[in-house]
Amino acid sequence: MTALPISEDPLAAFVARLRPFHVAPQIGWRAISWGVGVAILICLAGQIFHFVARDNFHLVQHGSVYRSSQLSPSRLQKVIDTYHIRTIINLRGPCPEFKWYEDECRVSHERNVSQEDIVLSAIRLPLPAEIKRFVEVLSHAQHPILLHCRQGVDRTGLAAVIVRLMEPGVSPAEARAQLGIRFGYVPYNGTENILRFVEFYEEWLQTQQLDHSPELFRYWVNEQYCPGSCRAKSELSPDRPIPTLFVAHKATTPILRAHNESICTWKLRPGTWQGVHARYQITAEDGQVVFQERAGLFDATVWPGEFIDLTIGIPALLPGKYVLFIDMVDVDQNSFSQFGMEPIFRELRIIGP
Repeated sequence: MTALPISEDPLAAFVARLRPFHVAPQIGWRAISWGVGVAILICLAGQIFHFVARDNFHLVQHGSVYRSSQLSPSRLQKVIDTYHIRTIINLRGPCPEFKWYEDECRVSHERNVSQEDIVLSAIRLPLPAEIKRFVEVLSHAQHPILLHCRQGVDRTGLAAVIVRLMEPGVSPAEARAQLGIRFGYVPYNGTENILRFVEFYEEWLQTQQLDHSPELFRYWVNEQYCPGSCRAKSELSPDRPIPTLFVAHKATTPILRAHNESICTWKLRPGTWQGVHARYQITAEDGQVVFQERAGLFDATVWPGEFIDLTIGIPALLPGKYVLFIDMVDVDQNSFSQFGMEPIFRELRIIGP
């Protein structure tokens, strides 16, 4: 057979080979399109079958780590026995009030399998404390390990990526493969934050001009990981502090100074559900919330290392004791306190005029 010239279009060459069969061009193209469509449907059907009927069960690390959705008690028993599972890492957190958790604890106890509970979200960046704990669990847990959340997609995908990143010789790109359509992962409606975690690590490597290694990843998790924009130092400005005593029926406006200590630029925007802002509320002695509001609902940009002053409006209150609570919130409505940042609590004492 004569070799094709390098410059020849491979698709045109393929069509040319069809000519001896006397297939009309339009029929040939229809057949090819139909065949490709059928192949795609078969692949999707296979993935759906594996996702639903096979509990989204997959190998992560040969003979050592597996991943799945929430398994029924009988299926969990079979997986433990078949793959000699020694540790179950539940990524849904401890949920003693739910039957699935009770069943899982019972099975793990009966099979003498260790169980670790890690709290991860499917739609938010992982909490630094939980990621540190997960890495420590991986380092000391008995193998083989089974990772799972509810569907075995987002949280389990993130956990599987971390497992691979801690495996010598595995690149971040290879680890990323644990977040793919074959597992049901689609970065949409909040789940893109799972992928952002990996991107933050890759950006840090690039900024530092470093090549990935398990040791570097562990260092980044323990010392460098920042959950997006959700890192700040907040303090009440000494230029306009909260007084010790308030006079009843008189409003006041202390200033919150928020320092951006994150890796992202803060974008403040008008509107309740827009941009980075402060959220605060006032609670009475009986626990009732008597006032809540937001500050920073205007256009502004705060670069990492800069700060911004926000006016906290405290309304006229009746005599009594109250507590003021202030927390920063990002565009995705993540409270900074969820990520380990200290919110502000201040006791307010209101006296009569």
